[in-house]
Amino acid sequence: MVLEPQVLVAARLYPSQDAVIEDALRSLLQEKPQLRLELAIYRYQTEDISLAKAANLAGISFDRMKAVLLQRGVQLRLGPVDDAEIQEEVATLERLFDDSRARKAARSMGVPISGTLGLLIEAVKANLLSVLEADNLLHEMILLGYRSPHGTVSELMMEGKNDNDHKKHSLSLV
Repeated sequence: MVLEPQVLVAARLYPSQDAVIEDALRSLLQEKPQLRLELAIYRYQTEDISLAKAANLAGISFDRMKAVLLQRGVQLRLGPVDDAEIQEEVATLERLFDDSRARKAARSMGVPISGTLGLLIEAVKANLLSVLEADNLLHEMILLGYRSPHGTVSELMMEGKNDNDHKKHSLSLV
């Protein structure tokens, strides 16, 4: 029996046929990790997506994705190819990371502020990103010149947990 998308729409289970198809594809890719990997490789080769984005799509780490692509003989794109691309990347990074005006405005309004790593951790805690996605984003940022005292968000979150555990033990001894 073949179920047509319009039947699910008519039953008011989905708002549109596109929503049915989108949900079906999402479920298919979750169910079949090898299919996710193949799609990520295809998109990396045919679209202008980063290695970190391909790793996210595949549901694997940045380093594992890099190894898979190399194993398959796929040419990696790990940085700018010419001076114009370098200048464009630098300008983009300056716009992204020059947040001094935003911080000043936030302070004047009494809004709490956090650094980039803090935002990644909060996104993980709020289930907006998985730890793997946050690690991949941080890895890509480091490749683009972001300076971080931590190689992964998961490492930082473990340190924070250990610091909190230590503080609890210290307080209980007083």
